[in-house]
Amino acid sequence: MVWVSEIREVSIRLSSYKPLPNPTLSVGFGRTADWNTNTAGPPSPVDNFNYSNHAYDTMLFGRRITAANIRRVIRRIDWEQGNVYEQYRHDYSVSNLTQTTGSTRLYDARYYVMNSDFRVYICIENGATPSNPAGNSSQDEPNFTDLEPTRAGDSGDGYVWKYLFTVNPSDIIKFDSTEYITLPSMVSVLTLNLIFLVMVLVASVLFQQTVVEEL
Repeated sequence: MVWVSEIREVSIRLSSYKPLPNPTLSVGFGRTADWNTNTAGPPSPVDNFNYSNHAYDTMLFGRRITAANIRRVIRRIDWEQGNVYEQYRHDYSVSNLTQTTGSTRLYDARYYVMNSDFRVYICIENGATPSNPAGNSSQDEPNFTDLEPTRAGDSGDGYVWKYLFTVNPSDIIKFDSTEYITLPSMVSVLTLNLIFLVMVLVASVLFQQTVVEEL
């Protein structure tokens, strides 16, 4: 598996742009020598024809990337018994931090989880009260697939979860990672927008972090 953000030098060429889940990309890999160790890392790309031509001249091999090889991903947060998860709120800010992680925005909060069966849920309530603003530790693993928000068990931990989706088994085989959750691909752009906006599942890593199947 290759993470686009970790490739030291990659030339990505949009032969014809289409929104996911139907991209048409060509990815090339090159450069056999290490970067100058006296610098902080690879130099920033230069927006000119000479730089672009150099990338193609030094390319060793490439591959056409299709919809079967690419997925959108979000940060992976596994459900674990005893952890405190933050409930979804639309008003986190510098003056209204999340109670557990101290985040200034929703995207950095721990407000959704993936269970042991690769089902993803958003935390609607976590048992928070005026005397316990951080909420309770989660005791019951959510595993239902009902569309209505509900409690996961009878422990009385105060958590209410909303089921979002289950990671496709074929995506687990191709793209499973300890850092990211693979989002559904075979849905319309409108459906994705509803998932991102209404269910608020957009995490900071979603801002075009993309995973590509191992060549």
